[in-house]
Amino acid sequence: MRAEAARELTRLMAADPAFCFLRLGDGELAFLLRAQKDLADDGPALKASCEIAHDGPGIHPRHAPRLLEAYERCSYLDFYERVPFNAEYLGELEFHRPPGLYRNSGPETSQILFTWTLQEFGPFLRGRRSLFAGAEGALLRELWSEAAYRELAHAFWPREATVFFHQVRANGRHLSDHLDAIKADLVAEIRRERIDTLFLCLGGAAKIIGRELSEELGIRTVDFGSMMRALAYCGSSGGGPWRASHTPFCVRVPFELHLRALERAQPALTTVELLARAHAQLCLELQRMEPGVSYASDAIDPSSYDPSAENLERFREGLLVYLERYRPRARGNPEAEALVAEFAYWCDKKGLGGRGRLYQAMLQIWRRARLLLSINS
Repeated sequence: MRAEAARELTRLMAADPAFCFLRLGDGELAFLLRAQKDLADDGPALKASCEIAHDGPGIHPRHAPRLLEAYERCSYLDFYERVPFNAEYLGELEFHRPPGLYRNSGPETSQILFTWTLQEFGPFLRGRRSLFAGAEGALLRELWSEAAYRELAHAFWPREATVFFHQVRANGRHLSDHLDAIKADLVAEIRRERIDTLFLCLGGAAKIIGRELSEELGIRTVDFGSMMRALAYCGSSGGGPWRASHTPFCVRVPFELHLRALERAQPALTTVELLARAHAQLCLELQRMEPGVSYASDAIDPSSYDPSAENLERFREGLLVYLERYRPRARGNPEAEALVAEFAYWCDKKGLGGRGRLYQAMLQIWRRARLLLSINS
């Protein structure tokens, strides 16, 4: 059923040059419900860390009316009913979408973008002029310039496709402050490169800008969610030096290749930011992976941690590069050294390496001792 739904989405997109596909993710639904009830945002305090995983709409409540209008007027809306939060709270959202517009048929065909990217994306690009815009735009451009990456990801990037990449202002940070400037930047590039399809990865701003540009410029726009992150095999989240809340799996990019491209894409990254992203990549290597599926980070759901033989081999390969090229950069920088120590502790807790195995053994002894004390007391 999902494959058929993905093919139908391709047919609809191909037939309408001004088609707009949006997703009502759980983050956007929660954002709109808070705005509807005039509640304050309760988001976590964010910092560079391998223990924090977060994604969100990234926009101020003042943009809620534009976001709601985007959902009401887009060509196709995926209601994301497979996500438990949406299944429970979707009925509380007050909005008015004309019944004649397209939508997913139900929970079984929600989150269709994952299936569509895996099965339809590559063929769809052939003969089109596509622009990929987001906080991972420069990273994906640098990866795409590498023959090794194109070989790994050949199923997603056909030679017949003409693709462009755009890094949004401020690397995707402070979206509300830059929203209309980002839109103006995209208009200029779309006109300059004669773009017919825009793939936009920018949280809640992607919905607003995508719907408006589809109508104003008569182009296809796709709310591409976390799929640029998936195509870049990126464990960190957009413009932030923390881990992504989830990463769909499309292609596995070696740690060394990813970090090399990242340093070219964002040469202004501080040592702390670079190390945080390196740690996120190493953590990603030990996350459960299934093509076309997105699992939550183990920082959110510990069951996503998967030390399989293949994952451990990839982790060790990346760790050798990290130890040689990246960890030494922390010397003399207290904040960076603290970040390195935090990652080492994460490895210990997972039982990785000799120190990690010793840590786990000592933890078991301590737990047994506490149990015996509680029994005898």
